[in-house]
Amino acid sequence: MTQEEWYIVLYVLIIIPTMVIVVMEKRQPMKTVAWLLVLAFVPIVGLVFYFFFGQNIRKERYIVRHSLDKLMRKSMIESGGHHPLQLPERNQKLIQLFASQDLALPSNNNVVDIYTSAKKLFDDMLKEIDGAKQHIHISTYIIDDDELGRRFAEVLKRKAEEGVEVRLVYDSVGCLHTSRRFFQQIKDAGAEVASFMPVRFPFLTRRINFRNHHKLCIVDGVVGYIGGMNIAQRYIDGTGEQPWHDLHARVMGGAVQAMQHVFEEDWYFSTKLLFSGTISCKAMCVFCWRLASMCIWKRLISCQQNQFSMPCVQLPCRGWMCD
Repeated sequence: MTQEEWYIVLYVLIIIPTMVIVVMEKRQPMKTVAWLLVLAFVPIVGLVFYFFFGQNIRKERYIVRHSLDKLMRKSMIESGGHHPLQLPERNQKLIQLFASQDLALPSNNNVVDIYTSAKKLFDDMLKEIDGAKQHIHISTYIIDDDELGRRFAEVLKRKAEEGVEVRLVYDSVGCLHTSRRFFQQIKDAGAEVASFMPVRFPFLTRRINFRNHHKLCIVDGVVGYIGGMNIAQRYIDGTGEQPWHDLHARVMGGAVQAMQHVFEEDWYFSTKLLFSGTISCKAMCVFCWRLASMCIWKRLISCQQNQFSMPCVQLPCRGWMCD
């Protein structure tokens, strides 16, 4: 085959299917036309730009999240922290809205302690982690390779070596300056570590806009920490002459189940793996069949409606608490 014939073959096999995908994604008309023109007249450059900037990552994450939500909805409702509650009749419509839109289920028997001091928070959190017997689940935007980060690394390694189930999800952009060796040492001790939506070339990808800012720590499914403080020494020392002001909370009660669900979603999105023992074999088969079907047809049949998450009391957890 001549060079021109190879070019035509590649154009038919790669560029035209990509153009079909662009049309089926139901973008804004002007964006769709713009991508089609780029792919048609400068196909090589257009394909590279589409790969880095054009893929609809927001929809992909919605599909993954929606699939996992449907799978785990029953287990969350049947869990101990989400039994039917006797709530005022005037709130029923609001409860139904939260549950249908974002699986924000009410919970009771919660005890919440608020932290304004980062030093007190991380001392208590590390003490809680050190006493874990079953599992430790951490999802964070930033974990720096500094004094505080190394304290966390040491305790996580020790607990993993003791046989405690340790899972850590970190954001690839938030931890851009944290070396791979830092996370590898935790993995080598037996912990499971996952990077959320890895970014190798941060200035050449639109994935830099879709990040995981969760700051969650769940110990044994009993105690949960949630708030705005990342695992970095500057939250304790401040920056320069300015102290760092932020809030965090320690939660015990039914709301911890909602926090656990959010972590499981982060873990699944990062690894495409579900927790062992969390879901029955029957549910797993149904889930895999549904997910496979969605993956095959999501590019060809786009029938998803725009989804809007209602703000809840406990962001980013999809749950809210009752007295």
